[in-house]
Amino acid sequence: MADADYIPYEEYSGLYSSPDAQEVGLVHHLDGTNTWGLGGAGLLILSPVNQEVLLFKRSGKVHDPSYWGITGGARNIVDDVLEESLITAVVESREEMGYLPNGKIRRDPYVYSKQITKFTYETYILEIDDVEKELFEPKLNWEHDEYGWFEIDKLSELDVHPGVLWVLKQLDTV
Repeated sequence: MADADYIPYEEYSGLYSSPDAQEVGLVHHLDGTNTWGLGGAGLLILSPVNQEVLLFKRSGKVHDPSYWGITGGARNIVDDVLEESLITAVVESREEMGYLPNGKIRRDPYVYSKQITKFTYETYILEIDDVEKELFEPKLNWEHDEYGWFEIDKLSELDVHPGVLWVLKQLDTV
């Protein structure tokens, strides 16, 4: 991928939600399912050289507890429309990890869409190098109990969130 296909740290580290942003909360859909918000977004942190991803074990205080997943959350409403997905991914990840690692985010997210409910979840890939991988130590909030680096080809040994597995199957360049 070319540099133009990525968002550098200097750009994404300065993203914040609008002060006018409003949370949506739990949404009950006609098909009987519930989602947190009308859409969501998150960051999957990848060490391409090592073929490893940074995953977080969800606490018992959140939707889908005990799964290993990524940081992210519900998109807020700003001026009657959903907040930009990249802003949600960055803001929620910063909140859940304490700060963001220095790397580069792929501009095009992987988009999972649930046709019946119109719910979408956009996952951005944040690539970091070996030095940053060793230096980065998330400061977890209440949403996660632990974190760890895992080899992509050994994830079958973990209880990984199905959405994360879907994204990993879609990856074209790891």
